[in-house]
Amino acid sequence: MKILQLFDFKTSRYERPNEAWVCGRKDSCESCPLGPDRKGNCRATDECQPRREEDRWHCTRTDTRGGKCPDGPRPDGSCCKPIPTCVPQRSVRSQRGIAVLLAVSLTLGAILLALGLKARDEIFNPGPRTAHHASADINCASCHTSAQMSSSDWLQAAFSKTNAHADSLRCLVCHSLGANPTQPHGLPPAQRAQLTAKALTRPVTGTAPLAIKTAAFLGGPPMGADGNLACATCHREHHGREFNLKKLSDASCQICHATNFESFNNGHPQFTNFPAVRRTRIEFDHAAHLNKYFTKAGKTFQCSDCHVPDASNRAMLVRGFETNCSSCHQDTIMRPGSKGTPVLRIPGFDRKFLEARVTTLGDWPADADGAITPFMKVLLAGDPATSKAMTALQGVDLLALSSATPEAKVAAEQLAWGVKELFADLIVSGHDALKKRLGEKSAATLGQLPAELVNTFTQADWWPNLLIEVAAHRAGQKLPGHAAPVAAESTKPVAVAASRTPTTGAKPAGDDDILGGDEKPIAVASTKTADDDIIGDDKPAAKPAQPAKAADDDIGDDIPAAGTKAAQAKKAEPAAVAPERVAPEKWVSAGGWHVSPNEFSINYRASGHGDAFLKSWLELGATRAADAPARQVFTEIAENASCMKCHSVDNAAGHTLAVNWKSGAPKLHDHTFVKFSHGAHYNSVDGQSCQNCHKLDASVNYTASFKDNFDPAKFVSSFRQLQQNDCARCHSAKVVGNSCQLCHAYHIGEFMPTKLTGS
Repeated sequence: MKILQLFDFKTSRYERPNEAWVCGRKDSCESCPLGPDRKGNCRATDECQPRREEDRWHCTRTDTRGGKCPDGPRPDGSCCKPIPTCVPQRSVRSQRGIAVLLAVSLTLGAILLALGLKARDEIFNPGPRTAHHASADINCASCHTSAQMSSSDWLQAAFSKTNAHADSLRCLVCHSLGANPTQPHGLPPAQRAQLTAKALTRPVTGTAPLAIKTAAFLGGPPMGADGNLACATCHREHHGREFNLKKLSDASCQICHATNFESFNNGHPQFTNFPAVRRTRIEFDHAAHLNKYFTKAGKTFQCSDCHVPDASNRAMLVRGFETNCSSCHQDTIMRPGSKGTPVLRIPGFDRKFLEARVTTLGDWPADADGAITPFMKVLLAGDPATSKAMTALQGVDLLALSSATPEAKVAAEQLAWGVKELFADLIVSGHDALKKRLGEKSAATLGQLPAELVNTFTQADWWPNLLIEVAAHRAGQKLPGHAAPVAAESTKPVAVAASRTPTTGAKPAGDDDILGGDEKPIAVASTKTADDDIIGDDKPAAKPAQPAKAADDDIGDDIPAAGTKAAQAKKAEPAAVAPERVAPEKWVSAGGWHVSPNEFSINYRASGHGDAFLKSWLELGATRAADAPARQVFTEIAENASCMKCHSVDNAAGHTLAVNWKSGAPKLHDHTFVKFSHGAHYNSVDGQSCQNCHKLDASVNYTASFKDNFDPAKFVSSFRQLQQNDCARCHSAKVVGNSCQLCHAYHIGEFMPTKLTGS
């Protein structure tokens, strides 16, 4: 190895290159040992400083200057070889420093001069902007907070990091990036720390490149003290119109990450719960349909029959019910032969209970023996008094009130009046009664119920005096006179009312009736003539029988005489029989409302998929899950209808539930860590390319994930876990690429698209 310089004082002429001045005779190798001082003054004296020993002076000249001189020191002890003075020179380092200082001074002077000019924006333009930022509405002040500052402020901003965050806020004028726009990935620190802790628990193979390790060691994450990351850290402008501001290198991404690895193919962590992080919103067992239902029906299975990419190619959408499911499931929804679900019904009460309270409860059908429907319980709960009565009657059989407690009987009487008032309010007020009991948004639950059917409750054998009885009860007046309920002798329902206004228009007896004060109805004789009717009954008397006319006396009579051949032929013909009318439940075979006379109820039958009535009540029951009557409605529809066979139910905020009416679809403005383009991977020609990645696991009972479970995160997928190797087969540096940004997005959250201009 070649030695450039010796540092031994006997052999080296080290001239202190760090000094600002050097000896003037440096180039002739005769430089003095002391050299100039810091101000550039020559300090030359003699070649040595003689040393006295006893009575003699000895030369001390070093070997580098020729050793001891033969003459030696003078008698007075001075050196015999004085060094002449020189003109010291500046060292190379000093000259370079002066040149740099001069250049900097001239540059700063020129900058200050340019900053004071009106055209300073054009002078300091760092280059053309990208096409997205080249709008005429965008100028320097749109992005840089220092654009309108003074010259000194510009210089300060150039050497300050605080301005970078202020400039980032200018970016947010056009760019919407969620609630934490300047935090890494747009996530709050607590969530980011949680993700970091989770990432550190995952095993990683391979090592990070030396460049990433060095950058992470020297600089670390380029975040400020408050954890904010300036936009300009990753997005550098003024590199031309075609420059991609969003493009980053893998090294730029991994500098901040706690776990570093070389590439996707070497060191990338394995997938966990990908792509399924929750169960599907529509309960559909792919394995059962493929291996059982489709095979039994002789159908072929292709993914493209049910799935199609969305407009953005981000996700695969599910085709509608009419396209995919109606051919097999329409009959299940319509339920041929079904009578429908009782919605409004006159409930049955204990017969003796009604007989004892006929003067206080009024009419009640004797044969009514059904229970209060869950729908009615929700409507009745809108009345505080009736709601309290229903609570007191929990566990009490309304058909066996004779043995009930006095308190239960009082509650039963209140409940009976609550039922009557409910139907009276529906008849009189219509939708306003629903709004009062259910609220504005829930009033549509009975929106399609015809008024004619509601009026059925006031027919003769149900509640003919319903409205007058409710009005009298609410006014605290005495009800019209009533007799005890009478059991029907046939299967036809018979009203439990007597002494009510007859349908023929007869006047009921009262205290001022001249015929007496009893409460029995006035009997109308059908055999009296008009002359014998002393009470002025306006019903016409029965017409007396007329003698049979002779055939000759009947002018224009075309009836044949008795005994003739024509009469015998006429008598032999069978009488015409009118056909029976269609049953109400058969009339609504396509769905709708109908009356069930034997049940004293108005029933509803589903009209098909997406039935508005069932859907509105399910929504009401879901949002009022903590309300017992509403929950009972929800349970009854879920058990008796076919809605919940396919539509799953999830827990929502508070004690409410959420019915998933539609299949999953990406949110329009939602950004997640992983971005995947189904359109680029989907082959619509064969329709089977999906199975290259999504492999069915026939051993999984997927429907078990929905049974008595409202947590969508608790499930076992019917598809096998997607492995990293499934993607790595194509995603390598030499095939389709494997950069971080190919599959991962930086900004996370739900936010609107970027505005076109800053205005």
